[in-house]
Amino acid sequence: MQPYNTKIDNSVIRIPIPGYSLTSQGGEVTVSYMPQKMDPTRLHNAIGLTYRAPSSKTTSVNGSVVNLLNLPPSPQDSPMAGNFSDLTVDHTDFSPLPDSPMELEGDSPIFPPCEKTISVLYSPHGVAYPAIESYATSFLAKESALPLTALFHPINTEENPWFMGGVVAAGYPGGAEIVRNMGARYWISAHDEVKDNRGWSVTWIKSRVYSAEDAQQKLDEEKKSLALYQAGKDGKAGKANHRTQIVRLDVGERLRIV
Repeated sequence: MQPYNTKIDNSVIRIPIPGYSLTSQGGEVTVSYMPQKMDPTRLHNAIGLTYRAPSSKTTSVNGSVVNLLNLPPSPQDSPMAGNFSDLTVDHTDFSPLPDSPMELEGDSPIFPPCEKTISVLYSPHGVAYPAIESYATSFLAKESALPLTALFHPINTEENPWFMGGVVAAGYPGGAEIVRNMGARYWISAHDEVKDNRGWSVTWIKSRVYSAEDAQQKLDEEKKSLALYQAGKDGKAGKANHRTQIVRLDVGERLRIV
């Protein structure tokens, strides 16, 4: 898979999802790959995923908006078939999505999709923010997919001497930088399991382990300090933006995001 490039359209894999009807907007799944440059270990990269559900609204012949999820049950086999004389018509316009918190690049107008886009960034060893910055500003912002729905990133840091590759897991410092720049509703600990570090090749590794509670407290304090700093520059009352929840899942444990 080729790395994401703002100038190459097919560097993003796009998987279309059919709409509920012939006149409703379809959804889409996208997959993007972002490797970190100058990485001798070749461990530091990220996979970006987005999901936009098919629109549940369509337009009737008179131009009114119809919510397909409010259709009455149909006795026919097709879930979308029915007596169109009984349709309930919603004359309200589409509700616009809130603007992405990140500035858009370029001057072309952007029309946000009808459904909120879910975005996930998966980086089990961590990745430097410059490696994903163009993806955030040129793609996710235009898709109204920020802040991230979920960030999969290590919390613990692991580092070898420079002559053995240097950073193995970027841990909390790397993840916090991504959260500061892109935002995230959830930060899910990745690749932080207890490891068997026996053997000569791992004797030089230095690790710092964070509990989810310690990482959460540290992140909250940093975001509060940043908000106060920005407030001092702007002369306005400081207020931290949305809170990122840090989660460490046990084996087999599930997290449902609604």
